[in-house]
Amino acid sequence: MPWEEVVLLVVEQEVAQLRDQYLEVAVPDLNAWRNQIQTLNSFFAGNEAKSQAMRWLTRLRLLEAVPFQYLVPAEEMLPTETIRFFHIDRNWVDALIDGAMSVTLTSTREKQWLLKDDDGETHYTTIMNELDTAENLADAYRNFVTMQSNASTATKQAGGRLTGFLFRSSLVRDFPGIEVQGYRSESGNPWMAEKQVSLHRFARLSDTVIMVVFNGCPTHVRFQEPAEGIRLGVDGDENQFELKLKQADGTLVPPSSSSSINIRKRDSADRSVLDVLGMYKSLKNKISSGVLDTSFTDQESALIATQMLQYPYQQDFVPYTQMESVESPHPHKGALNWGGDS
Repeated sequence: MPWEEVVLLVVEQEVAQLRDQYLEVAVPDLNAWRNQIQTLNSFFAGNEAKSQAMRWLTRLRLLEAVPFQYLVPAEEMLPTETIRFFHIDRNWVDALIDGAMSVTLTSTREKQWLLKDDDGETHYTTIMNELDTAENLADAYRNFVTMQSNASTATKQAGGRLTGFLFRSSLVRDFPGIEVQGYRSESGNPWMAEKQVSLHRFARLSDTVIMVVFNGCPTHVRFQEPAEGIRLGVDGDENQFELKLKQADGTLVPPSSSSSINIRKRDSADRSVLDVLGMYKSLKNKISSGVLDTSFTDQESALIATQMLQYPYQQDFVPYTQMESVESPHPHKGALNWGGDS
């Protein structure tokens, strides 16, 4: 066999092997998570006409089809850089659903069907009960994320209290991935996964306005900066910077007089450059005094990088009684005006 044919045969065999290997590579199913939860489509599957109508009514219950000027009649009610918490009146929303369904009652026949007693329950009652369940399924992806972190939310209350807030701020525009969680706790640590309140709706109404609806009434609400990136920096202002100390695993040193260090400028004339060498010496002193873990010893770059690593900023809304607690004061005490007496 001529050498040209031998080379061609070898190349064909290698190409065939590469093709077989490529075909064996599993292509990830980006929508596989939908199979792990119930969605509106699966809940109303089987009757396409009913499915479309019920999905529309479900979103109407969450105020998706309600014009914004009906929710906020005057701009003064939601000035820029403000947040407005609210409760949703179930009677008002049920009246909204009744009004939408009344459009279909064009004859006595439709009215009789809607009020027909079927096994001790009218069709109207059945529809309203199904909507109570369906509103839990409207935001499928957030339901999936919540269930991954908190299995107890797999069974959610249906037809219970609905609360939420409208938030108007430039942060909505500057941080498109801003995260919001609600928690309900009367005592103990409120920021635990099992105390998380599920979200019915998280919607961006404009470049600077978001609307969130909770399935329940949270006592604590947390805003968190998107965590997609890693930043290095220090806290404080131009007058004095400080660095909050962290252990080797990234956990913050418990608050005390030695849990942070002041960062000096490199030159008194040029205040735009930090004194990194002075920072390193201060950190070494914290290691030798036992404040920081000794695993940092002789790890110059790792020591500085770990200490300057900045977590996503967060802002908490908590009950005023907790903000004023003497025994366990909230870390944001004094940062905001909560309208208290003191």
